[in-house]
Amino acid sequence: KKIVHGDLKGENILITLTGRAVVADFGLSRKVSESSITRFSSLSTNGYAKGSTRWLAPECLLNGGNSTYSSDTYAFACVCYETFTGFVPFYEFPQDISVVFQLSAGRRPARPLDKSDLSDSMWEIMQEYWSQEPSIRPTAS
Repeated sequence: KKIVHGDLKGENILITLTGRAVVADFGLSRKVSESSITRFSSLSTNGYAKGSTRWLAPECLLNGGNSTYSSDTYAFACVCYETFTGFVPFYEFPQDISVVFQLSAGRRPARPLDKSDLSDSMWEIMQEYWSQEPSIRPTAS
C-alpha cells in the first residue's frame, strides 16, 4: 500500500515475539495515490511541523514542506542511527531547538567515535538517505 508514515522513529517500530519488526503509530500517516502525494501538509494548524523533531527531514522541519516518501526515507536513516548506535539523532543536543539550528546549518547526526556496530558501508548509506535534497535520496523500491 502507498503510505507516507510521517513520524518514523525507533519508538514507533515494535518487535513481535517472533523477532519481526513492525511499524506502529500511524497517527500522522496518510494513504496516498501518486497524484495526491504532495497535497497534504506536515504542518499542524498552529504552524509547527508535525512529527518528532530529531527524525524530521529538513524540508518538513525548516520549510513547512509536506511529508513524502522521501521524508520517510530520511527518517528511516535516523531509525538506523538509533539502531546501530543506541542514541537518538542529535543526542548531544538536549533541546529540540538546537536540533533545528543544526539542520538549518545543513548538519546531520554525528557518527559516534566508537562507531558502535555501525559499519562504514552502512554509514555511507545513511548519508545518502540524509541528503539535503529530497529528490536525490534513494527510494525504498
